[in-house]
Amino acid sequence: MAVIALEPANMTNVTLGVFKGVTSFGKPIRSGGAALIVDDGDDQLIIAVAEERVTGIKYAGGYEAALDSILKSARLSLEDVTRAAVSSCCEPRWCAAADHLLAGDERLTTVGHHESHATQAFLGPDSGVHSS
Repeated sequence: MAVIALEPANMTNVTLGVFKGVTSFGKPIRSGGAALIVDDGDDQLIIAVAEERVTGIKYAGGYEAALDSILKSARLSLEDVTRAAVSSCCEPRWCAAADHLLAGDERLTTVGHHESHATQAFLGPDSGVHSS
């Protein structure tokens, strides 16, 4: 499994980002699901992994196995997460927020697919966000 983690120390503002890899109406998204953790206090990517790396299934949908893997690697629990975001790729935002592990969680927000690309383009290569 290809998981790269930095040593998390004293993280107080933990953001979880997930990409479901499949829409709420069952449409698979070719790249599959993924999860990542960012320490907002240090603006530092702590860990990220694609669902397929954990499950061994190419383009695996969902993010649950990736989420479990990164939380364990970072020695965090879901309760340690300050906020969470899910990409709304290929579906309306309200659909992206439904029908998955984090659905209904008050910390969850949705991020528009195109807005996520635009943010990376606006912030540029020195932002710590290297691709989208």
